[in-house]
Amino acid sequence: MNDARQPTRLNSPWVAAAVMASVFWLAAVPLIVSGRVVGRAGEDQVNYHEPTIRQFAAELPRPNLHDYLSATTPGYHLVLGAAARAGIDSTTGLRLVGSLFTAGLVALLAWACAARTGVWAGIVLTLPVACSMYVFMPGVWLLPDCAGWLGVLVVLLLALWGKFDAPAVVGGGMLMAALVMVRQIHLWAAAALWAGAWLSAAPMRDRARDLFSAVPQRLRRTAVMVAATLPAFVVLALFVRMWGGLTPPRFHQQYRGMNPAAPAFVLSLIGGFGVFYAGFVLDGVRSAWLGARWMLVGAAAAGLLAALVPETTLSVEEGRFSGLWNVAGKLPVIAGRTSPLLLALSALGAATLLVWGRMLPARERWIFLAALGAFTAAQMASHEIFQRYAEPMVLMVLALMASRIAGTARGQGEAAPARAAPARLAGAAVLAGLLAAITAYKIATAGPARVNDTLPGRSGSVQNTPG
Repeated sequence: MNDARQPTRLNSPWVAAAVMASVFWLAAVPLIVSGRVVGRAGEDQVNYHEPTIRQFAAELPRPNLHDYLSATTPGYHLVLGAAARAGIDSTTGLRLVGSLFTAGLVALLAWACAARTGVWAGIVLTLPVACSMYVFMPGVWLLPDCAGWLGVLVVLLLALWGKFDAPAVVGGGMLMAALVMVRQIHLWAAAALWAGAWLSAAPMRDRARDLFSAVPQRLRRTAVMVAATLPAFVVLALFVRMWGGLTPPRFHQQYRGMNPAAPAFVLSLIGGFGVFYAGFVLDGVRSAWLGARWMLVGAAAAGLLAALVPETTLSVEEGRFSGLWNVAGKLPVIAGRTSPLLLALSALGAATLLVWGRMLPARERWIFLAALGAFTAAQMASHEIFQRYAEPMVLMVLALMASRIAGTARGQGEAAPARAAPARLAGAAVLAGLLAAITAYKIATAGPARVNDTLPGRSGSVQNTPG
């Protein structure tokens, strides 16, 4: 059998990367050059992100970072502000430059998946991410989301790489500092690098006690990686000191408090989306039921508890709305505080995560769990837990885990016959189609973006003409 990882000309991961970037741009560029500014994404562009970009473009090389019209750190806006300063100052031109982040995100994910599973599978596994409205729309309008997700993906891949040398350590530190400059909430990604450093010190098998072998060496490597990521913490600390909080001052009242429903929400997304990847884990489900039944039941019980303790109903005031929250709001509620939808999906998500973890190579299992745990903790630290804050992360992790499960089996000579491969990928293809339909519907039915006249310096209306 010809191993899909052999670097033949038409079976190179770079082919998958080029295909996904091209597919994205084929869909995005016509929308960009049309000049349409619609829906929530368009409103965020005209009210927050484009004004910030243009403010920085006018102020460079000394931009005022003390207060501006974005709740994120200013890296994305500074890059596009520099592009505007360099002469790409039309809205259409800036949107084309901004689309590079989303194109880079889907291209890199396709490359990473194809390196394990082959070009075709890499493309199919990446399609759900590319078709998600929370990935596609930031590539069409001026939103910083995908600049942040691209940084997260690079950090995850570096952690999974398994190398612990000077380039990995220095590169990890630099990547984290750049990531925090784009979106401060992604500071959690440092945990993936720390986990990777801990696990790189000695071989990992499928025994939990292997986590605590060679402890002195593990501690030394982890300490080195923690030191390397300190600049990212310093960057955030400087902004916190400048702003007097975790966001620029004008957003202090919007982003406040905590949201204990975040674990149930993230698990629910894993459970809901994970159904479409069942072809990769059916053997793992059987194995877990026969060999680790009580662990499976325990994981499901933990998922139930995560949805039972906090309120999990639709609530705009409590920051629980959009996406899955809106679906939950159309269903009955238990005791006035618990959504049966999130109750079921959270239990399914926790059990699903256990099955995925048992199938992954030991080292990669713990890195994914560390990343998801740290990501979820970061989501809890914000008052708002929206679909757009979590869906891209869940879809990326599912794609990466599926590619590694398939790639591990192939590497051990246990790959399914070629005719079975489309069946394993069918669920991801269906999910991509559903997400694409939702994205297309949202864009087609969205009204013109409205300017918020109450924001400082904002007045007038948005014209849907080329910028």
